[in-house]
Amino acid sequence: MNRWESEGVGGGLLCSFSNFSTFLLFLKNHLIHLYLTEG
Repeated sequence: MNRWESEGVGGGLLCSFSNFSTFLLFLKNHLIHLYLTEG
């Protein structure tokens, strides 16, 4: 808890946004892979 508080709201948002964009990229690649393998 202290780590998040010390980082501040801005740092937390930036970190979560970075993780979210990485997750979207992974999801997109996974869907493309499924689409290609399904034919």
